[in-house]
Amino acid sequence: NGLAARHPDAIAEVRGLGLMLGVELKEPLTAGQVLSRLLARGFVVGTAGGNTLRLVPPLVIGRQHIDALISALEEVISCQN
Repeated sequence: NGLAARHPDAIAEVRGLGLMLGVELKEPLTAGQVLSRLLARGFVVGTAGGNTLRLVPPLVIGRQHIDALISALEEVISCQN
């Protein structure tokens, strides 16, 4: 949610339960574009439709991994906006 607050022009909504999240992106961003750029950085995410990233991390995950994904996602959406 902090990332969405910092990038209201790129992220429309964050919804979900716990760490299972959907990040709805605003045009011109597409989930496919962001997914491929995150994959190039070593992060595997899914999509739910054309503009929503699906984040379903493993049951056992460390805070450092979550922080690394948030940092990579922020870098990707900043470069595309």
